[in-house]
Amino acid sequence: MRAARPLLELSVWLAGLSSCAETRPDRDSRSQLSFHEQQQQLDRSTTVYVGNLSFFTTEESIYELFSKAGSIRRIIMGLDRNQKTPCGFCFVECVEDRTSRSRHCHEI
Repeated sequence: MRAARPLLELSVWLAGLSSCAETRPDRDSRSQLSFHEQQQQLDRSTTVYVGNLSFFTTEESIYELFSKAGSIRRIIMGLDRNQKTPCGFCFVECVEDRTSRSRHCHEI
């Protein structure tokens, strides 16, 4: 009978986790998809947002860094509207999806 209590506590703890997952702040609250469905789509995504970049960061330096993790399809640098200079963020579009890239992330 002692073994049943830890299993009960574990199931209560897991139920608490699943209810927290539905209200996580990184979940798109406007989406009609469940958290699990959103996570599946993120895992298949090939685009990575990179923020908090120096204004002196170049596409070449981003390409050099991310090419260590896999093939790069394109890089989209955020530019200042008036001066056309980098403004601190970019999007990196990779050839493989997120789950394929996760093997190589430790290299970066």
